[in-house]
Amino acid sequence: KNISSAAKNISIRLINADASLPLLKFTRDDYAQVTWVPFGPVESFNLAPGLETLFRLAVRRADMTTEQVSALLEVSDGAGMLYRVPLSVEKGGM
Repeated sequence: KNISSAAKNISIRLINADASLPLLKFTRDDYAQVTWVPFGPVESFNLAPGLETLFRLAVRRADMTTEQVSALLEVSDGAGMLYRVPLSVEKGGM
């Protein structure tokens, strides 16, 4: 949620992955068609003042090359806001 009075450019990136982590992001097109597409090196979007968005991620475990992967998901606005979310994924999970 952007609680400031200015628009924010939010970037989300995967850092410190110790192996390949096949992340997918949830998308919905103009016709409400839902798809999961590969998460890029950096995903960015603009967020207007007072608005909020939900960013959904999933892991394609079948494409993992190791049994367990740890990484950090970094969320930033480039103007001082920075969150690092630890991720730990097991291939055998559901």
